Parts: sequence; structure tokens; C-alpha cells
Amino acid sequence: MLKKSLMVFLILLMTSSVVTLLTGCQEKTIYQEKIAVDLVSLPFYESTLKYNAEPSTEMQSKLYDYFFNDKEEKEYIIVTNDGKEIGEKIIDVLPESGSDLYPIVEKIKESGYKVLYRDYYYVTTVEDEIIATFNGERELYPNNKYFKFIEDNTGAYKNKDYSTINDYIIKNNIMIFSKTITEERKTNP
Repeated sequence: MLKKSLMVFLILLMTSSVVTLLTGCQEKTIYQEKIAVDLVSLPFYESTLKYNAEPSTEMQSKLYDYFFNDKEEKEYIIVTNDGKEIGEKIIDVLPESGSDLYPIVEKIKESGYKVLYRDYYYVTTVEDEIIATFNGERELYPNNKYFKFIEDNTGAYKNKDYSTINDYIIKNNIMIFSKTITEERKTNP
């Protein structure tokens, strides 16, 4: 009886191992989700995947450029977090003046879309940004905190504990920038 129980246990263990290998070793984490960014890539707030917390006045200014400048002069685009340009597809009625922008701002904010600078946005993940930071491919503001940042977060980085690193960035008021934004766009469209 003990042999049969042990045999069943081993078969179940082997089966679960094979299933794990076939379905992937681990599930995708929030730090591996695509995010569209421009200029500042971190800190990351989980809510930004579902809601854009950018101040309404800043977004209205960008949208004014988007709707009322000539096509050749437009500097901003409206994108999803995976970088797909959605533009006017999300808008029911095109604005006739700047005062008509508020409903559009609210719709963009509630959908988690981004209004980003056309030439400087790219799609990335928090994981990729943290790896790039540890590889010296990102800049920190304030820049005098880079070595302390690396020193304080090496253990978390080795353990792929991106949550702890992101919390550290938030707690210490650090912003992380891409050094070569236009090059990033070419490699991560």
C-alpha cells in the first residue's frame, strides 16, 4: 500500500512538473507589462495601467496642440500602454475650441491612455527599465544618487524584486530617464 501511494505521489509530482514546463515557469508580473513612456520611465505606479493621473491642465495643453495645430506641427499623440496610436478613434465629437477638451481629457484619463510627445515616447516594461538602470543605460535625477541607488538595491535586483526597487525610487523621490530616447524607440517600437 505504501509503495502504491508513493508511486501515485511521484507520478503526480512528475505530471505537475511537466505541466509547469509546458505552460511556462512563471506568470507574467505587472513589472513585465508594457508601458508607454516619454522622458521619465520610472517610478511606476500600478494604477497608471488603468488610469492616467497626469494633471488635467497639462493634458489639456498637450491636447490643444494635438487638435489645433497643423498636422505637420503636431507634437503629441494619443497611445495605449502598448504604444498603439489610437488618436481620434476614442473621441465621439471633435472639439471646436479649447474649452471642449475637458470631456476628452476625462475619457483619456479614465481609459489609462497617454498623450505623449511624438518623437520621445517608447514602449518598455518596469523590468527592462530597472535592468537598463543597473546596466548604466539610464540616468537618475537627482544624478548624485546613482551609486547609492545601485548599492541599496543590488540584493533586490539579484532577486528580481522589482517591487522593492520601485518602492525605493518612489520613497527617495528619484526619477529615471532614458539617455537615448530616440534610439529606444527604434529598438522598442
